[in-house]
Parts: sequence; structure tokens; C-alpha cells
Amino acid sequence: MIVFAPVSTGGLVRVAEGGGPVAPVTTLDSTRGEKTHRFPSFLPDGVHFLYAALGGGDSIAVRMGSFDNRATRWVMNADGAARYAAPGHVLFARNGTLMVQAFRGDRVIGQPHVLGPGPNLSTYAGSPPASTSANGVVVQRHRSRPSIALAWLNRDGRRIGAVPTAAGPYTDMALSPDDDHAAVAVAEPQGGGDIWTIELARGLSSRLSFDLPYAEKPLWSPDGKWVLFSSLGAGTRSSIGSSRTARARRSWSCKAGRPSPIPRSGRRTGAIS
Repeated sequence: MIVFAPVSTGGLVRVAEGGGPVAPVTTLDSTRGEKTHRFPSFLPDGVHFLYAALGGGDSIAVRMGSFDNRATRWVMNADGAARYAAPGHVLFARNGTLMVQAFRGDRVIGQPHVLGPGPNLSTYAGSPPASTSANGVVVQRHRSRPSIALAWLNRDGRRIGAVPTAAGPYTDMALSPDDDHAAVAVAEPQGGGDIWTIELARGLSSRLSFDLPYAEKPLWSPDGKWVLFSSLGAGTRSSIGSSRTARARRSWSCKAGRPSPIPRSGRRTGAIS
């Protein structure tokens, strides 16, 4: 049996190794503020599995699911998904530190022990900090948050000017139609980020997204008055529009008819009013 997350939102599903119908195995719990379930991994019995339940807060819940029923059980809070490490332990990251703790049945016991530094940056929110093997070997990829300085380049790729703002963990950038602003996604340590605009001549920054988890992929409207971006909220991934001016700042949701509507072009996002 294979358990996986088919899209960036919603619960987990399962399918037989040889193919066949796909069936849900977990369901989002709105009372807990869950928005997506990710990164499942089996426990030794092949019936139970651990997964990461992401909500709107910084901490991520590690929960245990089962093929026997749809009920799930909270295991711990961590920076991302946990991985079972034989014999009888789970590996996880907390507060930027890689840790291990004894695991029996359906719960952790005792106190966690520090193994070393955890990952500094996760490309995908909730991703596990390391991979474990049956012989006790742990493999971990270390990445640092990007520190990117904005600059102007000519068509030959040569730098011809600098933007007077500090380097930052920018993961996406879109230039406004009049070339005087940039919309950027600023990465958070545990994945996701916020959308900011930067006035390129003076280097002044203004935050656009508030209380919108995992905002990314900014895109300008053709008239340069609005910034469209993708955000994970209420269990679905939606396109959000925000005015670049403080006097008219507002947001709306344009939920597309596909599982993950990530904006690609300002001329293909449909009508916005």
C-alpha cells in the first residue's frame, strides 16, 4: 500500500502498489485549524503511519494515522514531519535542532535527545529533517536560508546597478510593469513565507500578506495596481490579490477550479473586481 498527498492541500490518500482506486485515509480537522496533511511514513507494522498536519501556526503537529480506521492520534509538535528510526525511536526537528526520542506503540516516551543541528530551510513546509535507514544510518541535507542581494543586470547578465536594500531570503520575485517596484516572497525558516513589495529606487519595503500562510509566487496585474499571489488557507490553495497602495489595501480569494491554482501570468487569472 502507498500513502501520499496528491496535492498541496487536503488529506492523505492511499493506493495499492499495483495501482487501482485511490481512497482517502485522513481528513482535515477544521477545529484544529488543519490546512494540509503531508509527508507520511509507515511504522514497522505497516498499518500505522506518521504524518505532518499543518495549520496556521509556526508549530506543526505530528500525528499518527491507521488503515484500520480514520481516527488519528496526536504524537508531538515539531518543526516538520517525524521519521521512525529503528529500533523504537522517532527522529524530528524542533526549534532548529535535530532530535531523537523513544517511541512505543502510539506515543513518545522519556525526554528527547539532541543529535545535532536541524535543517535551516525547508523548501516545502512540513518536510522531515532527515532520512533514516534500518541499520541506524541517518542522512541529512543541510541548506541555509538564501541571502540574496537585488541588483540590476543588462541583457548580457552584467551587473549595472544595485538596489539599496539589505540582502534577504527572497525565493520568488516579480518586477512591476513600470519597473519601479519588485514583489518578492520572503522565506520563513520552516517553509512558506510572506509577500513584500520593494521600491527599487529607494529600497523601501512594504509587507502585503498578513495572516496568509505559505504565501508565494507573486505576480503583478497588467496595470501595476495589484499583486496576485498564491496562499494556503482554509484547506485549499487560493490566489490572493492585494493592492500595492496602503490606501486601497484589501484582499480577496479567487479559488480556481483545480487543486492548486498557482498564478503564472497576470493575463490568465480571470476577472478581478
